[in-house]
Amino acid sequence: MLADGADNCPLAANADQTDTDGDGAGDACDTDDDGDDVADSEDNSPLVANPAQKDTDGDGIGDASDTDDDNDGVEDGADNCPLVVNAEQNDTDGDGAGDACDTDDDGDGDTDDDNDGVEDGADNCPLAANADQTDTDGDGAGDACDETDRPLENVALNKAVALSNSQSGGAPERVVDGNTNGNDSHHSVTHTTNNSQSWWQVDLAGVYDIETINVYIHTDCCSKRLSDFYVMVSETPLPADLNNARSQANWNQHVVSLAERQESFTVGTQGRYVRVQLAGSNALSLAEVEVMGRAATE
Repeated sequence: MLADGADNCPLAANADQTDTDGDGAGDACDTDDDGDDVADSEDNSPLVANPAQKDTDGDGIGDASDTDDDNDGVEDGADNCPLVVNAEQNDTDGDGAGDACDTDDDGDGDTDDDNDGVEDGADNCPLAANADQTDTDGDGAGDACDETDRPLENVALNKAVALSNSQSGGAPERVVDGNTNGNDSHHSVTHTTNNSQSWWQVDLAGVYDIETINVYIHTDCCSKRLSDFYVMVSETPLPADLNNARSQANWNQHVVSLAERQESFTVGTQGRYVRVQLAGSNALSLAEVEVMGRAATE
């Protein structure tokens, strides 16, 4: 038992006599335990002095006593950017400072690697010049380096093409001329002779991330020609034989018949060559093939 004269809180039981700020008033009766001039009732870290009341992640716990100041799921002691959200903990140059807060991500001494006037630590694309820092989807990665921000485009338009054979002036270039009209009188439909496994192919002149392929058919005649066929994507030139081509392709899809004049195929792979090839014997007629994609990322 402590006599009142020795008790730092004579009217509040506190046998351990804890006095965090050492001001002579025990915590049990001290209205400002940490002595930072912020009353405990209003202090976001009542036992750790923090007069500025900084709370980086806004969780109500001051940085002075918060074990995860940026609330990214990585405790401050293990976080290479404790005040900047970076759950992935990427550290390109291995200097212990995460890319999210490192002003020189690659450790080359240059704090603005892309020379866009925005230092690497604040740049949402530190290796791609983007002075305006546009970030359409607000995910923290600028449009200049964010694949999801880059718009899809028809990467087959006016590219080099090939056809197993042609007739009636149905040149393969018609399928990538931007004209989806399937009426033969508009001179935008290709034709082959009636052969086995007839095919049409486009070389995109580079590897692309291909999202979808849109196929448009011959509409004023012979729409049934485009049935029992395959659509294929490959990074290397495809052989003429269908089975060998399918084995080599990164992606292929068999189509029994098209219900509409235009059909879209979800691809989701990389490739340079896109082919449409019949499985049986018939003439191949196509109005247009659109390959919607973006330049491939590493």
